Amino acid sequence: MQAMGKSGQKKGHKGVTRPLAKPDRQVEVMKDRCPDCGAELGVPFSVESRIIEEIPEPQPVIVTEYKIAHYTCPHCQKEVVATDAGLSKRKQIR
Repeated sequence: MQAMGKSGQKKGHKGVTRPLAKPDRQVEVMKDRCPDCGAELGVPFSVESRIIEEIPEPQPVIVTEYKIAHYTCPHCQKEVVATDAGLSKRKQIR
């Protein structure tokens, strides 16, 4: 049986803070009037900044079946295969 040590960083280890992400958009959260007495508030004496990172829900996988037509040219008798911009060069992922 192994002895269990303490988890985490060792004493004296310098902490590391993750850098803030650059915002994609900014929202100004302001208030015109005091919620208690209704007086006009004017210009704020301070503005606090909060960064909130939203992680979107995973998107569902879209599976598309292409029905690709093959033709025989009536003039030269070569096989002609229809194409679509959505089709890749590879046939399928295995």
